Amino acid sequence: MSSDNGLYILVTEVPEFSSMRGDGKEYRVAYHMAVENYQWDDNKKDYSNDPDTLIKNAREMWKDAKVLHTRKEALLEADRQYQEFMKDDFAILEYGISFIEIPRSF
Repeated sequence: MSSDNGLYILVTEVPEFSSMRGDGKEYRVAYHMAVENYQWDDNKKDYSNDPDTLIKNAREMWKDAKVLHTRKEALLEADRQYQEFMKDDFAILEYGISFIEIPRSF
């Protein structure tokens, strides 16, 4: 596990029951350390690229993030959070702003 940090934009599919808004994806922005934990499979005790494992973990990690409907909205929110984060004199955002896409509905 690492302590690497960044602002991460999770990109997921729009649920079928959702009215199509924005660009057809859902975006959630959150600050995370050790973001690779979204790839951890507890059953296998190893990292995985299985989309079902990824979305299960992502749902927990981004559960409190606001749902946004366009890439532009997500980038604006990430910038807002970045500006707030960087007000601290000792702030370091090692990985900046990054996208993580999972081909599943949140």
